[in-house]
Amino acid sequence: MLEKLRDLPNPYDFANPVSEERSFYGRSSETSDVIYYLNHAKNTNRPIHLALVGARASGKTSFLNMAELEAKRRDFCPVRINLNEGDVLTDLDFFRKVLSAIIMAAFAAGAFGGRKGAAFFHYLELTASGEVKDVEQIPFVSAILIAQALRAGNKLLNVPDEIVTDDLITISAEVKKPIILLIDECNVLKNNRIILEKLRNIFMNLPGYMLMFAATEDFFPIMDDVFSPIMRQFKRIDIGPFKGDDDVRQCVQRPLERFALTPRDIRTLASSSFIKEVEALSARKPYEIQLICHELFRRCQEGKAKRFSLNLTTIEGIQAELARGQNVNDRSVIKSARKLRANFLQALEALCGGTEELSVSDSWRLEYLLHGETRWKQEQFVQISEELETLGLIVIDGHSTRFCGDQFDRVYLKYIARSKNTRVTLAELPVENYIFTLFALVAPDIEAMIPIGGITTESGAQDIAPTIDLLAGKPVPTDYETTPLLENMLTSILYQGPGKAVRLIELQFKSDMAQGQAWYIWREPEHLAGLKKIRRRFDDLTARGLEVGFEINIQSWDIVVPTAKAAADTIQLLGDEHLSTRVANEFMDMVTHYYVTHKDGTRAKEFAEAAFSLQQSRLHQNANNVGYLYIGDGNYKEARLWLQAALQYADEDAIQLHWYNSGVLHALVGDIPAARFDFLRAKDSKGTSAACLYQLTINEQGELDKFEVLDPLDVTPFVDKAISVLNGFGAIGAGGQMANLH
Repeated sequence: MLEKLRDLPNPYDFANPVSEERSFYGRSSETSDVIYYLNHAKNTNRPIHLALVGARASGKTSFLNMAELEAKRRDFCPVRINLNEGDVLTDLDFFRKVLSAIIMAAFAAGAFGGRKGAAFFHYLELTASGEVKDVEQIPFVSAILIAQALRAGNKLLNVPDEIVTDDLITISAEVKKPIILLIDECNVLKNNRIILEKLRNIFMNLPGYMLMFAATEDFFPIMDDVFSPIMRQFKRIDIGPFKGDDDVRQCVQRPLERFALTPRDIRTLASSSFIKEVEALSARKPYEIQLICHELFRRCQEGKAKRFSLNLTTIEGIQAELARGQNVNDRSVIKSARKLRANFLQALEALCGGTEELSVSDSWRLEYLLHGETRWKQEQFVQISEELETLGLIVIDGHSTRFCGDQFDRVYLKYIARSKNTRVTLAELPVENYIFTLFALVAPDIEAMIPIGGITTESGAQDIAPTIDLLAGKPVPTDYETTPLLENMLTSILYQGPGKAVRLIELQFKSDMAQGQAWYIWREPEHLAGLKKIRRRFDDLTARGLEVGFEINIQSWDIVVPTAKAAADTIQLLGDEHLSTRVANEFMDMVTHYYVTHKDGTRAKEFAEAAFSLQQSRLHQNANNVGYLYIGDGNYKEARLWLQAALQYADEDAIQLHWYNSGVLHALVGDIPAARFDFLRAKDSKGTSAACLYQLTINEQGELDKFEVLDPLDVTPFVDKAISVLNGFGAIGAGGQMANLH
């Protein structure tokens, strides 16, 4: 296996944003939100704008790239704008860039005669020289004003709002499709509030345009002030770490699927135990997962390792990669951290690993709540905190305990801790979110116990009985309000078989720090020994909570897993289109899970049908898989619809299998010219592997037939075989077989 890797490109790219869909993993709920609001914008003149919020290197630009693909699939005219500080120095600088990007996108979409029309070349001449030679050919008044102002050296020109608005309306009418502006690096707009206000005045009531901003958290206070409040004008989508362990698995294993590696080879190279280690070390951050795997893939290529493994040597290699361009020896925080023993790093994690908004005494309360005195006694904990402050690693300030390092120190310190067999996250969470993460770790050693979410409840506990009744198929209450719990419960329990019982466990907590509810799914309620273990765990937690001011109550309910159709029917009755879109996308992911992982075509098709009933759309990255299912089921009419959607949805790097499946379908229904066309398109496409495919053959009766091949490493040889089969079948067809097919 290692021989195969040596001449291959490293598939883990931590240095660049993701630009192709096959390299984009996870983010299903965030993607569902974008799809919902894009669909909404298609059906209204007043779209809801989107704000992507995340830390540096969290994946905002990658997500913006994927949002642009989704917009194109839905027949939007996307306009991509990447801002820099020079773009916001003046009103002229900013609107020159924005209007130019919109105008060029309009030309690319064929408006105003397209890029071969006279208006295009007159516009280029205008921007280059500032001269208007034929005003009839330049339908953009603002562009003329800007070009002439630049020619005259008047960089202080303020292009009037009404002129910009009129030009945008003209462009929209000519393009004849919604226009979406995807604007990255919006933080620079903090430096010019006037531009932000002008954007608000122009776009908030402008039909046919949708905005998508991407920025870090510190941009949004001023944005909230300008748009007053932002929640009324923009839907916020947080781009942070992956939300589930399956996203981490995809990010680790799927890049290896591009190569001629068997599933067994991939599992050997990146085992499930390794993936769990990566999940813990990276805190599910995509950038760090890519960085770790890039280094480990390189070690395998160089013959230094046989599989991905996190040990002292590989951790040091990752630290060296992180340190490129940084003089870590001059960083006092890192120098001090390198000298720490593991128990001091554990204390650092307990003091400010999750949040920096707690005093030392409150941090001790949470430490005792979760661990008792198994790691320290209180006086030891306080003493270590004082020593960490003396070493310059933390600052203790009344009601907070702050880490002294910058963002690089935070990342680097995690790998120092891992090299000493402990964990430091330094996540900077709000107190409430941090407490939820602690409760999620109540039973990390019990695999059947799955945390599924939680909420803060300042005004009292949320009654979840109506949600449980809904899942049981009872009538929907007229005043029922959908919550994330319903979606989380559905997507958690539906991975179990329909009719199977699972147990929902609720933990209610109340203290002077926060109060709320956390929920878990126990997948094996018949497992008595496991239930006793969980009960003891919660009893101990409740007892320790009383000692440190936490009131904890536990409740549980047994739930029977509904069928996919029953779940879809329940969601439809709620009439919440946003929820329907999100659940439909989850169901489409389950299609692949059940067919590829469990070889259960019947269950996979149930989820495909349920997803379609919710969204009435086949545009999804798994549309090809559904078409494949219907080919196997003999429902060629439905297969054709899904494969047509798949070809519309796919990017060029992943389209070979789609053309191949379409060719198989056309061959089986007797449309040989169409089949031949599809196979030739597949032959000309970039090679890919597959989890399974149907190989075309001629059976004993001289008819075109198929049989399934699992885990083909390369689709191209099967394309060649299919073309050969069609050629052979053509000779048979001359004797009358084609007439039988028709």
